[in-house]
Amino acid sequence: LFRESWEMSWPLILVMLFEFLVSITDVWVAGKFGKEVQGAVGFVSQIYFVFTVLANAITMGTVSVVSKYRGSGDRHGFSSAVRTVLTSVLVSGTVLAAAGIFLAPKAVAAARIPSEIRDIAVPFVGLYFTGLIFHYLLINTNGILRAAKRAKRSLVTMGCVASVNIALNICFLRFTDLSFRGIALSTVISFAAGAALNLPPVLRMACDGGAFCRVILSRVLSFGWPSLVLQISWQMGSV
Repeated sequence: LFRESWEMSWPLILVMLFEFLVSITDVWVAGKFGKEVQGAVGFVSQIYFVFTVLANAITMGTVSVVSKYRGSGDRHGFSSAVRTVLTSVLVSGTVLAAAGIFLAPKAVAAARIPSEIRDIAVPFVGLYFTGLIFHYLLINTNGILRAAKRAKRSLVTMGCVASVNIALNICFLRFTDLSFRGIALSTVISFAAGAALNLPPVLRMACDGGAFCRVILSRVLSFGWPSLVLQISWQMGSV
């Protein structure tokens, strides 16, 4: 049991390392354009994370519910669970991406932060939120892969996401005039690439006679909503 647990857990350690490296690169690149850009990137990142808490909450329920169906040998239920999660993520991610593109710049503009930071953050946040739907897909397809005992496949994807993000950050800095917008663009492109890598194996899991099921969705949300409340409360304090 310990060995099986460790085999599912150790890839997450590397995933966290990848995310740390991406964050450090963002801060380093932002610093090349001045402390105001660093401040804007940090503030926008906090706002953006608030919009991702639903994806993280759904993922907690996804891993619990999908792994249960897989372990029981119920192929139809497993396929239905995967399809239900994908449908829910596409809908919620699209709605929140649209809301973020419309509302987040207004929230930043109304925030009591220095004007030189606010002027940078407003256009930055609009570009950042165009990648939210890809981020939602990436987070939850990773959850499905972990639930299906394919954590290493998820690790490969996240390694590619980090590599693309860091490489584009540096390339946009050195070879384009995108300025700080290159930080957001590299993030959006890397999320899209990660979602594209994860979707083929996950879609195969969903194509085994399953269908969207409200009962399964309610089970997923019942596991995830406490995490949703906790993360929103914690993150609002950080903001």
